[in-house]
Amino acid sequence: MFTSKISINNLSECKVLTVPYTLIMSFFGGFFYVLVNLLNNTSLSKIPQATLLKGILTFGIVIIFLVISLYGWYANRFFSDERNKSMGVFLMLGMSRKQVYKVICLEKFYLFCINFLFSVIFGLCYNSLSFLMIRKLLSIKGLENQYKPVAIIWLLFVLIIVYLFTYLTEYNLLRKSTINQIFSSKDRTESAPKANLILGVVGFVFLIIGYDLALTTSNVTTSFRTFILASLLVAIGIIGTFSSGIILLIGTMKKNTHIYYNRKRYVLIAGMLHRLKNSAVSLSLICVLSTITLIVISVMGSLYIEKRNMVNMLSPKEITVMAVESKFESMLKNIANETKVSLSDKESLSISQSVYGDLANNKLDIDKNGGVTSDYQITVATLSSYNKSNNTNYRLNKNEILVYIQNKKLAKESLVVNGHTYTVKKQINQPRFMFSPGRSITPNIFIITDDIQDTQQILKNKPITIKMEGYDVKGTTLDKQNFYKRLNQTDFKKVGANITSRRLVQSLINTLFGGLFFIGIIFSIAFAMLTSATIYYKQLSEGVRDRSDYITMEKLGMTHKMIKAGVRNQINFTFTLPMLFSLFNLLIAMPVLYKIMVSVGFNSVGLFIETVVVCFVSYTLFYWLICHYTSRMYYRLISDI
Repeated sequence: MFTSKISINNLSECKVLTVPYTLIMSFFGGFFYVLVNLLNNTSLSKIPQATLLKGILTFGIVIIFLVISLYGWYANRFFSDERNKSMGVFLMLGMSRKQVYKVICLEKFYLFCINFLFSVIFGLCYNSLSFLMIRKLLSIKGLENQYKPVAIIWLLFVLIIVYLFTYLTEYNLLRKSTINQIFSSKDRTESAPKANLILGVVGFVFLIIGYDLALTTSNVTTSFRTFILASLLVAIGIIGTFSSGIILLIGTMKKNTHIYYNRKRYVLIAGMLHRLKNSAVSLSLICVLSTITLIVISVMGSLYIEKRNMVNMLSPKEITVMAVESKFESMLKNIANETKVSLSDKESLSISQSVYGDLANNKLDIDKNGGVTSDYQITVATLSSYNKSNNTNYRLNKNEILVYIQNKKLAKESLVVNGHTYTVKKQINQPRFMFSPGRSITPNIFIITDDIQDTQQILKNKPITIKMEGYDVKGTTLDKQNFYKRLNQTDFKKVGANITSRRLVQSLINTLFGGLFFIGIIFSIAFAMLTSATIYYKQLSEGVRDRSDYITMEKLGMTHKMIKAGVRNQINFTFTLPMLFSLFNLLIAMPVLYKIMVSVGFNSVGLFIETVVVCFVSYTLFYWLICHYTSRMYYRLISDI
């Protein structure tokens, strides 16, 4: 009975730690419940792109599970250190270690029960809001809000794992510690790394390599892999830089007596060195989490806002056909006649099968192996087809070509292709292709020629002509529904044709970007809360630890005003540093992020920049509010000023 009272008393005495710990864990638990509940929603399985959406939700569940585990382990350390001092006293007074283990076990059990209860409550509240949000984002009717017991079971299972892990971690630590070590655990610094020159240099080198990869990658098809590698290198580099690089820099300032022994700078430099040594891990974690939050919401927000334009670009007509023969035309007309719709506003373009190559110094080299790692996708169109599609009347002589290069201009009026020089009669700025250049992952080069031999020379083989046609569909809503239904049921591949409808593309885009934006919102909230919790616990632990230091400084003659000014400068510096790093990381990542977005059809640099600016300003305001609140808490802890 008395162990139960001790455990409850410990939780009550440390409520400044346990209350935010429980609330944030419950928020995360609520998110986990919502995602699992949506994943098991039977009406969601009936939508056209159910597999894609379920993949996105599964990814979100895994990430939220990792967030719960990380936060549970990180925040528990502060409560453990705060409580262990009293446990050390009980051990000195004769309490057995088994009884101490029982007290800790009961603490974890009580926290688990409260956390599970609030997670379910938050989850049920979130569920209705999340369902309305995802139904709006997906733009799909027929979805039903459901409450699945399996979501509660999975939530229970995850929380058991997290709390069991934290208990076993504490159990193992106490088992290996002496009473003296347990008693003084509260006074230990947070993973205080020593300023290691090698670690600082390695961290800085990793940062430079990561930034270089992000800035120099030019191939769209490999940009995602490059971004992942660069992100890992930058994350490791940030930890190394914060742990040693900046400490070495401030340590060098300390050695300069003229700079260090100055009334205005003394408290600032000494305090910063102390803070960075004791909290390097927390600061680097804040920086990484802030960067992740900014990247996620900027990318997902841009993709979702641009989705309508992307649908029009990917499917400029209601029906788009790609075929090597014209046999599909009779099949398509029969379906239209049977469903009482008409196909109008026909557009067509004949192009070659695309090849890949690299462009440098007005020299275009075709990759004969057809490697998609090349910088450009090259397509050749006949002059007659181009003139008809664009309502132009160009004429070309032998060895003359028209060229369109996506996002680039030729420096000369000639182009060397496979060793043969062509005269560029005109570089096309904005071609009116029924086949949009932005549809493909790799940047496009379109070459228009009027000579079949030139076409063979460019492609290095006999060209395979692909006919592209686009139609708008006229008819009643019911007739059009029947037409699209018949279209989906007909196998056009047997006649060498591939038919895509704008309706299908829109459904795919809504599911993909709506689902990603929904997950992005949850991720952003989760990472922002994790960042807030990291700042909160960092300030709290430092306030408790630094109080005696500031009492000593007062006794040595420093005024409250001087101490408060010094503390304000320290906090401003240490918390501005992660935000500046986050901004720099975001700016470095923007080129490779844009290339990744281009690979899924995004093509608006201006919108991406605007979204990044809005997200950064909003997040900075949120970050400042958190820092302002926790700073006031820190002041209250160290003194009465």
